[in-house]
Amino acid sequence: MPKHNTSWGKVANWYNRMLEEGEDTYQEKLIKPNLLRLLRPEAG
Repeated sequence: MPKHNTSWGKVANWYNRMLEEGEDTYQEKLIKPNLLRLLRPEAG
């Protein structure tokens, strides 16, 4: 069976910038609020 290149290396920098700079991403709008709700982080 042939190996397929599934590395994120080619898009990792772009993806990282998108998540850091983007305010209208799936992660920012859906994942982060629900993750914070589930984890309930506290100051300190």
